[in-house]
Amino acid sequence: NQNRTIPIAEIASFCRIREVCGRFVLCDCGESGILKRLSHSKSVNYVIFMCGRDEIFEKVKGLHFDEFCVRVFGSERGLEREIGSLITGRVNLDQPENELRVFFVGDGVIFTRKLFSPERGFESRRATKRPFFSPISLHPKLARAMVNLSRAREMVLDPLCGTGGILIEAGLMGLGIYGNDISRTIVDGCIRNLTHFGIEDFRIYNRDICELDLHNAEAIVTDMPYGKSSFMNHEDLSTLYDRSLRKFHQMLAVGKRAVICTNSLSELRIPSGLRFESVHRVYVHRSMERYVCSFVKL
Repeated sequence: NQNRTIPIAEIASFCRIREVCGRFVLCDCGESGILKRLSHSKSVNYVIFMCGRDEIFEKVKGLHFDEFCVRVFGSERGLEREIGSLITGRVNLDQPENELRVFFVGDGVIFTRKLFSPERGFESRRATKRPFFSPISLHPKLARAMVNLSRAREMVLDPLCGTGGILIEAGLMGLGIYGNDISRTIVDGCIRNLTHFGIEDFRIYNRDICELDLHNAEAIVTDMPYGKSSFMNHEDLSTLYDRSLRKFHQMLAVGKRAVICTNSLSELRIPSGLRFESVHRVYVHRSMERYVCSFVKL
């Protein structure tokens, strides 16, 4: 994964992380269902036990599952049959009630039961798959990650929404969505895109950002305009960024977050009342990187 800090930060938005073991994140989560929102994680598994490599066969003796299969990951692939023979219950390799996943990590073993894999239909929602197309649009996987980094539980506001990539992901997560764009054509296209993906509950405005009369937003998530292809109403980036960040501060509820994507950290002059929380570098291609930044309203 080119965006190496985002997967862990996304999980930390919902859970208390205990340890990071290579590609595995061990965490406490009282509400595991919310992890279905994750964009950069392959699966969510419940840890049954952890042990050393030489303890695994002794530890699985006596375990019982009415119906199960065993999948082994890591350097010890091929041990499924041997481990499974020590567990009582009926083996079902096709559609088991319990998929037991055994991860060999370094000198240890993590023995788990798979809960679920987060939603993975991002490619079907790429910009080119939408009825209204704009080349300036985040990949749906990154858009969803940004919504998660905002820690939104009820609603998301995208005050520079463009064709609606962020709002589509937030809407599919069941969040209330509010959007705005200065272009009437873009707003109409955004509405077409939202409707195309079955999202019906939304409010989209067609105003300059400073004309928005919205307050106490739980989360602001947006992709800041960049480059010559972006519609900026002939405004230079520096001015747009300055007044946008001030407006974000005005619209956010205290203690809530704004998460933005930008290709220029030098354009960010953070107003008083907003605290810079984190930045994640996102590889786009050989000649381009972007930055996902999080701010908290004090």
